[in-house]
Amino acid sequence: MRRLLLVVLMLGIAGSAMAANFGTQAEFKPLGAPYVPPAEPRQGGENLGSAFVIPSLPFSDAGTTTGYIQDYFASCGANAAPDVVYTWVATATGTLTVDLCGSSYDTVVHVHENAIGNEIGCNDDFCGLQSTLSGLAVTSGNTYIIIVSGYSSANGAYTIAVSMPPPPQPFDCPAGALQENEPACGDNYQDHYNGGCNSTPQIWQVVDGQAAGCAIFCGYSCTYLNGGASTRDTDWFLSVGTGATVTLTSVAEFALQSILISGTNCSNLVYVLGSSAPNVPNTLSTFIANGAAVWEWEGPQAFAGVPNLQYKFEICGIRDGVPVPTETTSWGSLKNQYK
Repeated sequence: MRRLLLVVLMLGIAGSAMAANFGTQAEFKPLGAPYVPPAEPRQGGENLGSAFVIPSLPFSDAGTTTGYIQDYFASCGANAAPDVVYTWVATATGTLTVDLCGSSYDTVVHVHENAIGNEIGCNDDFCGLQSTLSGLAVTSGNTYIIIVSGYSSANGAYTIAVSMPPPPQPFDCPAGALQENEPACGDNYQDHYNGGCNSTPQIWQVVDGQAAGCAIFCGYSCTYLNGGASTRDTDWFLSVGTGATVTLTSVAEFALQSILISGTNCSNLVYVLGSSAPNVPNTLSTFIANGAAVWEWEGPQAFAGVPNLQYKFEICGIRDGVPVPTETTSWGSLKNQYK
């Protein structure tokens, strides 16, 4: 009996030890469970062979170039900085935008088509010391290699956004809009139509309100060579205030600059200025006294590369159908800035 009791006790102790070795049921893991490694940072690869493949657009990501090495040279930024690499296969033909503006260091971005060395775009400084490429022409089926780097040896944390803006829609000039009817400009064009302070003689095109103090106007502008110098067509308009805030909203097929001028003296202009990307409107406003003149200015931001393209604006807060004499004051000190 004592021997039997001893055997039972020994078995109980062994069972307890065995249970302790296996642990509790909650901790038990069956044999053969797959090992799942910790997630790696989702960012660009060290080089083309380990590049992060962008699955679809729009795409955004964040990472760092610190700790990486320099694999590829950019044509801009004179860089000897570490870089990381993304690739993307275009699913449609259009234009590509690569934006690093949220990054925390002096970035460089360059893009290559199908192979390193076939660079189609490079940017150093766009938004401060950070980089953006826009309007890159891409072709469906081709591979685009996006390299995030830095100026000189700069490195650090970056953010990247890659997108394909939708194709521009046909420019819309509403029925009934006022028309500029200026002749199409070309090389050595002399603007005697509505060149305002920039022309000789100085001529403004009058824009009266069509109804309820508002008018919609459509015109064309361009850049051209004048005596071998790059020049932009600048269109000047004149309206009359009503003792209220005048609002000017403008949009164009090109990168547009607009000016709303309350101090109508060519030698001492008082104005508010705006600019916008193609097909993106900008709005300006200023108070104009009753019976006082207000000038509107429309033209390209650039001095080259703009063919004869369309713009339109809507102006509100002006008198309806009131003729205004043309201002003839000399252009003066701001001529070089806006000619």
